Amino acid sequence: MGILATGDATGVLSGLANLKSLVFGIIGIVGVIYLGFGISDFATALSDRDSSSMKSAGYKIAGGLVMSLAGGIVTLLGVVG
Repeated sequence: MGILATGDATGVLSGLANLKSLVFGIIGIVGVIYLGFGISDFATALSDRDSSSMKSAGYKIAGGLVMSLAGGIVTLLGVVG
């Protein structure tokens, strides 16, 4: 015998939306911190004229930007409404 679910699901959906906002907020904060470390590493590598460290710092900067803009990117792609 099956269980029939009737009623309003807005409570569940709003809870999931809040969870999504929380997760993307945390990812954004970590991304901004990572971006700051990348900029700091790039400045250090630039003063030392170390090309391999500059490349690594560039990847950190790019990763930090992607992480900090993750919510907007996912919404722009239409993956999450």
